[in-house]
Amino acid sequence: MNLYQTNLLIIALGALALLLIALAGGFKSPALFMAGLAAFVAVVLVDFIFKRCPHCGKHLGRDSGIFCPHCGKKL
Repeated sequence: MNLYQTNLLIIALGALALLLIALAGGFKSPALFMAGLAAFVAVVLVDFIFKRCPHCGKHLGRDSGIFCPHCGKKL
């Protein structure tokens, strides 16, 4: 999975988590809240597992620009 696909997945899962948690508040549904919480945990896991430099393997963090902040190679 490339960095673009990873970012799209993080955005989609994050939007799903926000939507489910908001709906859980409106409907007072613990099941929707738990689904939203699971989607949020999935966002965190995808970020830490897949958002890495292909050269050095270190986590890119929030700043995933053109170059790796650790090794300086082009992403």
